[in-house]
Amino acid sequence: MPTDKDIMSEKTFDELICDLEPLKHIEGLQELTETYLQGDYQKLLAGNEAQALFDQFLERLSADSTGKPKPWTTGDNSFLAPAKAILAGLASFDAFLQANVTGPPFSSRSLLFGADTTLEDIKKHRQECLQNLAVDGLSVYQLIPHVELFTFARAIFTEYFPRVVAGQTLDSRWMRIRINAYHQRLLSSGVSNTRLSDSVATLQTQAEADMFSLELDIMAKNSSYSSESKVQYFLEKSQIYIMQGVDAKAGDNLKQAKEVSQFQYALSGALGKRTKFQENDISQLVVFAKSKEEPKPETKSTEDTNPPSKDGASGVAEDEAATTGPTALELNDDTLLESIEFTKIDKDLKTDLPEELARLEPSNQPQLKPVDQIMLLTEATLKDVSAPLDKLNSEEILPFAVRVLDDKPTNWQVYTQALLVRSRIEAHRSRTQERSVLQLQAIVDQVIARSEEHTSELQSPVL
Repeated sequence: MPTDKDIMSEKTFDELICDLEPLKHIEGLQELTETYLQGDYQKLLAGNEAQALFDQFLERLSADSTGKPKPWTTGDNSFLAPAKAILAGLASFDAFLQANVTGPPFSSRSLLFGADTTLEDIKKHRQECLQNLAVDGLSVYQLIPHVELFTFARAIFTEYFPRVVAGQTLDSRWMRIRINAYHQRLLSSGVSNTRLSDSVATLQTQAEADMFSLELDIMAKNSSYSSESKVQYFLEKSQIYIMQGVDAKAGDNLKQAKEVSQFQYALSGALGKRTKFQENDISQLVVFAKSKEEPKPETKSTEDTNPPSKDGASGVAEDEAATTGPTALELNDDTLLESIEFTKIDKDLKTDLPEELARLEPSNQPQLKPVDQIMLLTEATLKDVSAPLDKLNSEEILPFAVRVLDDKPTNWQVYTQALLVRSRIEAHRSRTQERSVLQLQAIVDQVIARSEEHTSELQSPVL
């Protein structure tokens, strides 16, 4: 079994965050890693390691007013302590996102405060957390649920790290970028346009410095980061710049993500009908997209027993995917078709599209990878925020969401985002306004239903 020192000599914490599997083979980290990967944040944060860090965090939080916070201390000077801190920080940040963004909500009043902590003490510490998150005179929303989860995670990734152990500097720049970016998002909740460009310069400066140094490692010639990790990095960076209002940089990073992934897509036109009574085909905007084909393994797979569908997915995967994602409502209009009916493309017709895309049928395109679907939705978001939402711009944005919705849902969040993009565009059209409103209500109802179902299954007592 490899030791913690062996693992850390081969991988940085930034690399381990992309793949935590190596930590499962280190004695003293197996159980914590398994608990985190299973999503049992409540168990991990209630453990001795996380609670010891949280106690130090509360002491430092109370000492902030005096300007002399105590230094972080650990029981040993090995690589195990920072690794446990990373897992605690990841669990705390993920739990905060679950409680505030993705759901389902937690049944406990807190995942960090113990049962012996009084309600008055919890209110006091949460108020200290809110004060700690204020930057340049700008405060976050005062009623954020479980705010201590985010503040604790932020303290680990911005104060506990970087850390020197046995002469080696350990740091987690990628998580610090995410923390600072989400901190900006929390601060922007009180800003009318929810985009920050000049405000909160301190957080922007920190994020820029970390992104610069991390990108040098990720794109180095001898980089051990996978292509998927590189694409994820550039997509996250693009989203950060969109939030900050720096659309040019967001577009540059989206282009880099496309180049690294070798994902091909293009907004083009194809002849088709949009209404039930239309006699002549006219040009309609459509997004042609195809993910990079992965080499097929030589070993015998389940494809032998499950014949592939049109998009290459097996029968079992198709059934599982059909149950994933919120319900996409039909239009049910007396004039508009449910989707554009495209005419069959003449493959001998000259086109400016790449050869791989030119062979695609507009209404029968291959299934995309989730990360490529995210790329299309990021492109749609960038077009949305960089220009006013007029009729022409909405016509260019909608095909990106439709291309994702035409695929079978394989990721709940990605499919939901595509529905939200479509609903935003359709809200400005008289014949699609009704579906836009009903679709938003269906998403909300489904989130509530999933949350209530999950809460009823929880067996842990309420603290």
